[in-house]
Amino acid sequence: MTGMDKLIADLKTAYADRNPRSEAAFQRALAVMPGGNSRTQLYFEPFPFYVDHAEGAYLHDLDGHRYLDVVNNYTSLIHGHPDAETARVIAEQAARGTAHAAPSPSEIELAEEITSRVASMEKVRFTNSGSEAVLYAIRLARHATGRPDVIKVEGGYHGGNESVQVSVKRLGADQPAALPEEGVPESVASATHVIPFDDIDEAVRLIGEHGATSAALIVEPIQGFGGGLRPPEGYLEAISKAAADTGTLVILDEIQTLRYAYGGIQQTLGLTPD
Repeated sequence: MTGMDKLIADLKTAYADRNPRSEAAFQRALAVMPGGNSRTQLYFEPFPFYVDHAEGAYLHDLDGHRYLDVVNNYTSLIHGHPDAETARVIAEQAARGTAHAAPSPSEIELAEEITSRVASMEKVRFTNSGSEAVLYAIRLARHATGRPDVIKVEGGYHGGNESVQVSVKRLGADQPAALPEEGVPESVASATHVIPFDDIDEAVRLIGEHGATSAALIVEPIQGFGGGLRPPEGYLEAISKAAADTGTLVILDEIQTLRYAYGGIQQTLGLTPD
């Protein structure tokens, strides 16, 4: 065992010693959920801490520890835990009904608010998850272009849709291969072309090579799951132009970055996706 291995082992032991209730909760979870969770990115070794309650900018776990929350549920909770105004509105809506299976004026108001803020959004289709939003965006691009393939960036994460469950982890290869996640068939992965995140010239070249058969280029302005990484200066503009030159539609995945600015990070960067 190296010195680093021993240090990591000691840290895991110390963590387990101070979090017995979270460990017990994790053991219960293992019995009824694969891997003990339903959201893979929340897991870390030896087990995650389990939240009892939250307030403001802090999370409180089952063992009485308080944590400063700098994640804010991956930017969706920018108002904190639990924001009093948000809680009030949720309670008011719950009193009127939680799921009507019918249209509501509230969805119109929200769509109007979003389209007034984000210049590139002409109309809105609401979904239950980012994975569904990406699925529909790609399907719409395929319908509009008549093309089957998709181009994505190495290390980019766009949810559970099989077309983008490819090269989610950055391997640093000069020419990244379309490496599918477990359970994604080769027939699906072969229709997804991967471009590098940090090489503008190679990314543009690959878009030129595969653009004629690709319905869409999908990209995060900042890679969230990949580590909060910004692309090189001029990268987003260059790949967007390369896509436009081949008639490939650009899908800008702002699931995590929309709260960056009033009109999304695209407003700050001056981007106009399709």
